[in-house]
This record gives sequence, C-alpha cells and structure tokens, in this order.
Amino acid sequence: MTGAQWITYRFGDGKGARLSHIIVVTFAVISVIGFIAYLFQGIGKFCTSILPWDLTLTLSEMTISSEKMYALIICILTTLYTIKGDMYSVVATEVAQFVIMTISALMVAYIGYTSVTSDQINAVIPEGWANLWFGWNLELDWSATPYPAVNEKIKSDGFEWFGLLFMMMLFKGVFASLAGPVPSCDMQRVLSTQKPSDAARMSALTIAVMYIPRYLMVAAFGVIGLVYLGPELNAMGANIDFEKVLPLAISKYIPIGLKGLLLAGLLAAFMGTFSAFVNAAPAYVVNDIYKKYINPKASNEKYIRISIWASIILVAMGIIFGLNGGSLNKITLWITSALYGGYAAANVLKWIWWRFSGYGYFYGMLFGLIGSTIKLFVFPDIVDIYFFPIILVFSTIGCIIGTYIKPLENREAVKEFYKTTRPWGLWSPIRREVMTEDPNFKMNRDFSRDTFNVLVGIV
Repeated sequence: MTGAQWITYRFGDGKGARLSHIIVVTFAVISVIGFIAYLFQGIGKFCTSILPWDLTLTLSEMTISSEKMYALIICILTTLYTIKGDMYSVVATEVAQFVIMTISALMVAYIGYTSVTSDQINAVIPEGWANLWFGWNLELDWSATPYPAVNEKIKSDGFEWFGLLFMMMLFKGVFASLAGPVPSCDMQRVLSTQKPSDAARMSALTIAVMYIPRYLMVAAFGVIGLVYLGPELNAMGANIDFEKVLPLAISKYIPIGLKGLLLAGLLAAFMGTFSAFVNAAPAYVVNDIYKKYINPKASNEKYIRISIWASIILVAMGIIFGLNGGSLNKITLWITSALYGGYAAANVLKWIWWRFSGYGYFYGMLFGLIGSTIKLFVFPDIVDIYFFPIILVFSTIGCIIGTYIKPLENREAVKEFYKTTRPWGLWSPIRREVMTEDPNFKMNRDFSRDTFNVLVGIV
C-alpha cells in the first residue's frame, strides 16, 4: 500500500478525497525525482575521486564529464537489476549489500579511532570548536588553522547564523515528527507491517540499530579528513568542496585490501538506497493513477509493464535534474526543508483536526508545493531551512481555505477513521457522535506517551 492509497482511508471517497489522493501522488513523484538527482550527483563525485579511469566522453560539440559518466553507468546498472529482478532477488541483494556495508563501516570506524589522536585534532581546530554551547553566530575563526578557506565556505553556505539554523532544525523536527513519514519508501515500510507494534519495532530496528555503523563511519571520515586532508582541501582554494572528503580519505588513507571492500560496501549502500526509491515511485504511478483512474481491470502483466516504464522514465527525469542540479548540499536542503515544509502542515492537521477535509489537504499541499518551487527558482541562494516557517504558514493558509470551501464530505468515513485510529487533538464533535453510537468506545488517553515519542523522534 502506498501513502496515497492510505490517504483515502482518512478522507473517504468524493471529489475532495480524490484531489487529496492526486496531490500526494504528485508530491511523492517530485520527491523521488529529487532524491534520484541527489544520488546521481553523489555517486559521480564519489567514483571520480576514488576510481582511476577517466571516462570523459566527447560527442561532436558536447562533452560529458567523467563524473557524470560514472554516475550514468552505475545508475543504469542499478535501475536494470531493480526493475528486472523479482521481489526475492531485490531483497536478497539488499541484505547482501547491507552486510558488506556494515562490515566496511565498522572497519573504517576502527581505522579512524586508532589512527587519529586528540592532540592531532586539537592542532587543526579553531578555538571554541570543542564547545557544544553556541550563540547566534558560530564565532569560529579558521584563519589560523590549516583550513583558512572554511571561513568563506561557512559564509557562502549560509551557516554563520548557527543559532537560527539550530532553532529552525528543532522547529522543523517538531512538525516532521507530528506529520509522520513522507509518502515514499519510508511510508511503504510502515504500511507493510501487520500491526502498530510491528511498525514500531521495524522503525526502531532501522533507525536505532542499522544506521549506527554508518554514523560511526561518517565520524571516522570526519576526523581523518580534518587531520590528514589539509593539502588536498587547501589546493581547492575558494572552491573548497567537503563533498570530496570521503572519497579522498578512502583513496589516500585506507589500506588496499580494505579499500576494495569499502568501495563495494559504499556502492552497495548507494545501490540499496537508489533501488528503494526506484521501487517506491512506480507504485504510485501504477496503483494510484493507472490502476485507479485509467485501467482498473488490466492484467498483472500489463501493470508490471507500466511499472517498468514508469521506473525508466522517473530515473531518466532524476538523472536530467542531477545533470543540471547544484551541489549535493543544496539538493538535500531543498528536499528536506523547503519541499517538506509544504508537506508538514496538511499532514499534521489530518491527525489532530476533525473538520480538516480532503479539499483542505489538497490546497495545503498545493500551496506548499508552489511555495517550495518559488523558493527553488526565485531565492536559490538562501538556505532552505530558513524558509521552512514561511512555507509552513503559506501551506497552512491553503489548508484553512480548502477546508472551509465546502461542508465536510464523508462524515461517516471520518468517524470510521477516528474509531480505528483514535487520534488525539480537536475531535470533540466526532468523538461525541461515535460514543453515542457505541457507548463501549474508549478514547485515546495516551497523550503523554505520544508526546514523549515525538520528543524521542526529534532527538
């Protein structure tokens, strides 16, 4: 089941519910294309820095760089095995890739822990770097360290106002936790479980256990890069690129045997993430558009053919955006801050407000998509997370306008949603009707526990 199919459970049937269904599909497809563009750029930079071959291709007056050629080859190969393999082969591949990546990550963590000392770190950091407390500004001066260009990099990335940045991250964290998973592979993982306790265990296993080796590896590469990559980073001058730290560290400071295993592990991590998005998007195209509105009685073979073509087209669109996109950092910030800013308001209100309708959901998401698109093209140089509250307010206005355009449709569907989900919030009129019809109904009294879980999610 996709996130768009699930939304009909909240709003029932009717024009407003169908509009809310279509807008979730639109959001899901846009976010998948954005993530494919992000992954395309990342794997190109990684391969160019670590692999020895120059794959630059010149076609008449057009030149395709080695970075883009590597990305094209690996994305095409991953797409082929993802769309042609059956469910068992894709799952088996991802399990094998996870094992390789985890072993590699733990070995890199060990190398970072044993090859870098605290004295070496203290020799290359500015005063105040080790202090966890901060004010409005970072107030770190890197000019006396081996990395004087970092001052300009912090300024150009828009991270000087670190107090404001942290506040926006916390603010976004509250609304992202309340809104729930976005309609992509994360949502589909939750919806594939059989009961809430299974969903909780799956989420805990994914986030609290399986990601830990990756974080250890990232920390190890951070300290290795900080201590040993001064000459390489300074050679970049004003165009210092921290996205090259990981491949440079592998190329220069990881032993040969482990280097091959690590290369396989990181490619495996990339392929696993890439295939998850390639698998998530066609489900929306097939289940939520073709099967629901165009051809509901087609054969399974036809649905599979449509799914394959949907995968190919969406990957091609993601690659086109990747070829023309900015830095990885800018793509990531746009997806997680501006785009999700338009997602948060409607998806918080759907849980906590009985009067919120399918029309409200549609207009809230539409206003959010318009706001995030304006941010992308009109204000590209401003850090996206600073726009999160603006897009959130804009989206909330759309939610309220849409909700009061028409009377509430499908009151019975809303009551059924309330009975089975038992959300907390502004549900008094619906709760009274449900309790009149069913005196044995018990409302949700777990507000304190749910609030605690939101706080855990933010951390």
